[in-house]
Amino acid sequence: MSTDIKRVGDAGIHTVEGQVSGNRAAHLSKERDAQRKEYEDLRASIKEANSKGIGKIEDRFKSANAETITNLTSVETYLQAAKDVENATNAVILSKEEQARENKEQEARKKKER
Repeated sequence: MSTDIKRVGDAGIHTVEGQVSGNRAAHLSKERDAQRKEYEDLRASIKEANSKGIGKIEDRFKSANAETITNLTSVETYLQAAKDVENATNAVILSKEEQARENKEQEARKKKER
């Protein structure tokens, strides 16, 4: 395995005289080797992902909702789906506003307690 990590003058778990330096050093050496392998694997996966071409233009337009979007064959089903999305968005916004309001109330209670 070729690596870009170079350690100059590293004796590993052995001392300069060749004696094994101890259990802790051996444990750290194993841990360092595991981290090095993890780094190399991650680096290889990134390099592989970047080496792939862009692919087809259609791949850029695929979405997680592709199956539900294909069922929108009429204007009525499209409008109903758009209404459902809008209702879900409004529910999320209302819940966030409610959380913000509760946080302000808690801060106000804490200020009164002081």
